Amino acid sequence: MKNRTKIIIAILALSSGFGFAQQESLITQYWDHLNFFNPAATGVGGTKATFTMREQWSQIAESPVTQMVSFGTQSGNRVGLGFSIMGDKTFVESQTMVGVDFSYHLPMSEDLNLYLGLKASGNFYNINTSGLETYDVLSDPAINSINNFMPNVGMGAYLTYRSWYASLSAPKLLDTKRARERDGVVSAATDKTHFYAAVGYDLLLNSIGGLISNENMRLTPSVLLRYVAGAPASADMNAMLHLSQAIGFGATYRTSGAQAAIVQLTLKNFKLGYVYETSTTNGIADAGQTNEISLQYRFN
Repeated sequence: MKNRTKIIIAILALSSGFGFAQQESLITQYWDHLNFFNPAATGVGGTKATFTMREQWSQIAESPVTQMVSFGTQSGNRVGLGFSIMGDKTFVESQTMVGVDFSYHLPMSEDLNLYLGLKASGNFYNINTSGLETYDVLSDPAINSINNFMPNVGMGAYLTYRSWYASLSAPKLLDTKRARERDGVVSAATDKTHFYAAVGYDLLLNSIGGLISNENMRLTPSVLLRYVAGAPASADMNAMLHLSQAIGFGATYRTSGAQAAIVQLTLKNFKLGYVYETSTTNGIADAGQTNEISLQYRFN
């Protein structure tokens, strides 16, 4: 009975949280993988590579696990090149998205810079039903394994002004079907176009109430908005306080029902981040916490 309850909670979480449209996988430290969501941000801020792993709902077996890798670099003064890879697995469903990112820099003034980006991507989607157990001795012909590849394209714009930045993107413009009619059995799961908008600010602080004084102390608030047709819009509201170049603390509130604490440590070219996230939705909170860890390397 206990395992059945956990399974029901997981199903309700996936269906009620995302509605009828498929939402893309999310991570709390999205700013470290900004070119995954917006190709225009590729190469902005220098050459860097980032890996993130996220495990949701620790109390549920085979709950969602997301792994993400992104890389971006500048080629000359105007061009940014990079790639992004996302692997996502939940129970019998898994998918791997691979994208190639391109950005072009258009200086508007000494302080104002516009970046335009394009993304070419493909999604390898798989449902492996071989391990499912049914009540019938004979297998259900409607339960078939699925393997699909779905190409896609995306675009975005990224604007910086002094310590401000703004981002608007649609990394997947094409509606794609993960499953189709096979041997008389019809099933479908459609990926809709996702829109992302973000804004952030990097504020230098001299002190906190006169108690802490450090010329490297910074406060970086940011907001990320997500929208896809058929599902409620959601927002991540974040704030990171960097006490020095080596350590930072932060918090996130997600309007779809989550809150998180963030710790980041920087040592030379490496940055390590950890997120402890809990749900604020009744029932889903019983599924346990979410853990996310990231490692970034900045090239000189």
